[in-house]
Amino acid sequence: MMLARSVFALGVMAMAVVVAPASASPNLLAGPSRIYFYGDSLLVEAANYIYPALNATTTTVRVNAISGTALCDYVYPQYQDAPERYAPGGIMQLRPSDAPRVAVLQFSGNAFTPCVLGDAGSRAKIVANYSTMLHAAIAHLLAIGTQYVIVGRGPIGLTSQITHDPLPSELSTGYRAVIASFGNSHVVYDNVADTSVLNNGNFAHYLPCLAAETSNGECAGLVVGGQRNLNIVRAPDGRHFCPTSAANARGQLSSICPVWDSGAMRFAAAFTSQVWRDVPSSVPSGPEPYVTSVAPRHGPLVGGTVVTVHGFGFSAATSVQIVKYFNPVISGAAIYGSAPTRIFVSASHLIVLSSNELTFVAPALDQSTPIDPAGEFVVVHTATSQSVAGLSAQAFSEG
Repeated sequence: MMLARSVFALGVMAMAVVVAPASASPNLLAGPSRIYFYGDSLLVEAANYIYPALNATTTTVRVNAISGTALCDYVYPQYQDAPERYAPGGIMQLRPSDAPRVAVLQFSGNAFTPCVLGDAGSRAKIVANYSTMLHAAIAHLLAIGTQYVIVGRGPIGLTSQITHDPLPSELSTGYRAVIASFGNSHVVYDNVADTSVLNNGNFAHYLPCLAAETSNGECAGLVVGGQRNLNIVRAPDGRHFCPTSAANARGQLSSICPVWDSGAMRFAAAFTSQVWRDVPSSVPSGPEPYVTSVAPRHGPLVGGTVVTVHGFGFSAATSVQIVKYFNPVISGAAIYGSAPTRIFVSASHLIVLSSNELTFVAPALDQSTPIDPAGEFVVVHTATSQSVAGLSAQAFSEG
């Protein structure tokens, strides 16, 4: 597969790329879907290689990556020195209406930005910070309807290997513990990404060219230590991938790699192959439920209103819920690890009339909690999926 050499016009220090679908692919996702990536400078380098491997006509791929950042920058950007830098990629700002079907989180342990800088002198505090942020991010993503979360750290750097720095392994252990706490087979750790440019688990400047690189003229054919047909896979700084560039002391890259970046391509392929490997195995055989209209749109607080819902994919519907969004009181670090701002209230007397129509009886709703402008929405569940809520046509309120 020949990958484009074109660079992103948005640059490197801040990148939020939405790539338009280009051509058909196998059944990656059932229906129009989104795949969102969040990460640091390693993902910035990999971004130009991610979409060619996820080229589904119904899929939007977005890469939210800024060099030198930490996971907390994307979880709670409002506490940063320049929140406008991070807001476009804020995970907690996502609502069901724009939730990704798949979220990929890649963070190697930077401690340069304000939300983690205070922990920079302690490995334990850095790991605790990332673990807390990861738990909050996964909890919110699952709550808004994201069905698959893939987590990775990234390959160790040369300095980490020479100094036997325990942080990378401790960070991975923390990630895995958080993932295990959810008990969800669709929340996974991607060890392949961690080892994508290593040689038997060890740092490597060079690796044998891949067959696709050789056939596409992207093999440098280097000879090192008696080995032939090698490509450079790590940058001169021993941390990144580009053969001709390095990052500054804050882990920031100054430019897009101007040459073929074999290391970044392999790193990107590790994550995209995880998407292909995990997501198709559990994709529902039928269409996901999708709500297009609700009638009536209002009812009394005590509940009891018979509501008719129109849409698609209702044949396998198992339950209906009303999801309320509300505004919590947020103060300083107290927001860290707080529960997502939503309440699910189950409806009763579900009757599926057809794949396009169902009815239910509205539950009683407690209106003592202040309602967020996002409002209240009908969510239809099947055994393997749920409808995305957030469009005005899906709203049902009581009061």
